[in-house]
Amino acid sequence: MKDQDGNEPPGAVSTERARRTDPDRTDGPGPDGPGPDRTGRTRTGPDRTGPDRTDPDQTDGPGRTGPDGPGPERTDGRTDGPGRTGPDRTGPERTDGRSAAGLRRAHAMASVKKVLVYGGKGALGSTCVKAFKAKSWEADVNVLVRPADSWEEQLAAVLEGVEGALAGEKLDAIFCVAGGWAGGSAKAKAMVKNCDLMWKQSVWSSAISAHLASRVLREGGLLQLTGAQPALGPTPGMMGYGMAKAAVHQLVRSLGAEESGLPPQVTALAILPVTLDTPMNRKFMPDADHTTWTPMEYVAGLFGKWAEGDERPKTGSLVQLITKDSKTELVNAD
Repeated sequence: MKDQDGNEPPGAVSTERARRTDPDRTDGPGPDGPGPDRTGRTRTGPDRTGPDRTDPDQTDGPGRTGPDGPGPERTDGRTDGPGRTGPDRTGPERTDGRSAAGLRRAHAMASVKKVLVYGGKGALGSTCVKAFKAKSWEADVNVLVRPADSWEEQLAAVLEGVEGALAGEKLDAIFCVAGGWAGGSAKAKAMVKNCDLMWKQSVWSSAISAHLASRVLREGGLLQLTGAQPALGPTPGMMGYGMAKAAVHQLVRSLGAEESGLPPQVTALAILPVTLDTPMNRKFMPDADHTTWTPMEYVAGLFGKWAEGDERPKTGSLVQLITKDSKTELVNAD
C-alpha cells in the first residue's frame, strides 16, 4: 500500500460514475514501503477548479460527482475525489424484505452503478479508478477538502459536494482507500506529530466515509474501509500507524453490528493488506521478496467484484490479504 494502505486517495462514469480524493498522500513505508513521510499531500485547495495543484501542502479530498457538481468538471484526467458513477436508473430502493444477496444480484443486473472512491490519487486509488473506467464506470468529478480544516469542516465539505452532485440519487458502493504511513516508536521526537497525521489520514477519512454512507448509500450497498494486517498485533516501530489502523478495524466491526446507522442490508468491511506492490514500495524496498506483495490490480478486481454483489464477505469483516508465491488468499481476521 502506498501508505500501508497501498496508497490509498476516485472514479469514472458512462453507465456509472466514481470519484477520488487523495487525503492519503503521505506515501512512504509501511505495507507501502519505507520512504520519507509525505506530510503535505492531502490536497484540497479552496478552489475546486483549474489545473493540478503543485504546492506540497495540497492533497485532494473526496471527489465531486458529475457535471451537476459544484464547479466545472476536471479535464486533466484526474479524479481527485471520492468518485461516483452515473445516474441511477434502477428506480426507487426496494423495501420488500428481500435478502441482501438477492438485492445485490438484482442491482448488479441494472445497467447503471454509482461508485465513490475516497483516496483516488494514491497508487491503489488510481488503480481502482482505471479498473472502474474499464468497466465503463466514470470518475471525472472531484470534491476537494482543505487539510487545514477541522474534522467537522472536512465532513461538511464532503457532504456538500457529494450530496449536491448526487441530487437525491444513491451510491452503490463507497471505497475508502485514503490513508498514509509514518513510523516511529514512543521515543521518536515526531511520535505525537505522526500519530496526529495518521489519525487524520486514516481515521478522519474512514469516519467521513461511514457518515456519508449513512446518507447516500443505497440499501444493500457496500462500504469498504482500509485497515492493515500488521495492526492486528503490536506495531512498536510505527505506533501512530498501528493505532490509527486499529481504530479503523474497530469502526468496521461497529458498522457491521445492528443499529449502526447504515442503510438496511449494507455490507461494511475492511481490507487488511500486508504489503501492496506499489511503485513507492519497489523504490524503497528493491531487494524485498515481491512474491509476498499483493498486486494493486488484484485489489481493484476484488473491489469491482464486491461492488457487483459477487462473493462479498459478511458485514463487519476484516479481510486480510495474504500473498505468498504471488498468489493472494483472503483470510478473515477473528
